[in-house]
Amino acid sequence: MIKAIDRDNINPKPVSSRTIRREAGAYLQNHLIFTDLRDAYRKGKITKQQLLTLRGQVKAGNAADAVNGLGKLLCRYERRTEG
Repeated sequence: MIKAIDRDNINPKPVSSRTIRREAGAYLQNHLIFTDLRDAYRKGKITKQQLLTLRGQVKAGNAADAVNGLGKLLCRYERRTEG
């Protein structure tokens, strides 16, 4: 199905170089966590909503909480697939 063109997204708002550097630095610090989240989602171990929630936690600066949450979800997945 073809969607209508979103005219507001054609010319996105400019972003300052300071914001870009801050976000790039945060990504580089948490690159391994983002990779683990992506892999777990691609393998079907977590849902899209769980992926977005954990990714939001990492972006907000709660990387340790996101890692703990991913660990709990992966343990649940392992228990579900054993039986």
